[in-house]
Amino acid sequence: MLNLSVSVLAAVVEQALKDASQHPRWTNAIRRAFEELDSNPFIERSEHGLLIGSPSGQCYSANGVCSCQAYEYGNPCWHRAASRIVRLHDEKITTTQERAAKLTRAAAAEAALNECFA
Repeated sequence: MLNLSVSVLAAVVEQALKDASQHPRWTNAIRRAFEELDSNPFIERSEHGLLIGSPSGQCYSANGVCSCQAYEYGNPCWHRAASRIVRLHDEKITTTQERAAKLTRAAAAEAALNECFA
């Protein structure tokens, strides 16, 4: 299970759809990736992207490349779209967690300073 934040995932997908609005094949791949990330229990992270048990019965490893037929013919595939969406999701989560940690440290430092002048 990928354990994705629904709100962060929705924001990432919304931005991806905006960015790809002029490329119908990519928007279709992004929409399909979103559906699969939401419902497919056979998608896992790996060192280099995602391992995907596809509804077609095939297993794919996707990051910037994929072994599916769409990729072989130079077309967008939902496997690569899903991999990018998960990477962007994880980057956004990490950034949010780092920001929260900095705010916590800043609040502790402020409290310590206020204590000095109390």
